[in-house]
Amino acid sequence: MTQHEDQAASAASMDALLFQEKFDELSAGLAPLSARREPRAHAADYLRGLLAGLPRKKALFSYGFGERTCSAA
Repeated sequence: MTQHEDQAASAASMDALLFQEKFDELSAGLAPLSARREPRAHAADYLRGLLAGLPRKKALFSYGFGERTCSAA
């Protein structure tokens, strides 16, 4: 691995860590809006999907997160 590739990998890792830190802060800020854990987890999955760098997003994409059924419908 060249020095440039090593620096790029390090920067990407830091970006991912920073994203996760900020996402956790956002999730914690939204937590008081729901008393139950399940809606908070669903909202976090929904936000992750919206923030993903996908070219196209579907309204009911929670099924793609490993759920056996799509509960958003």
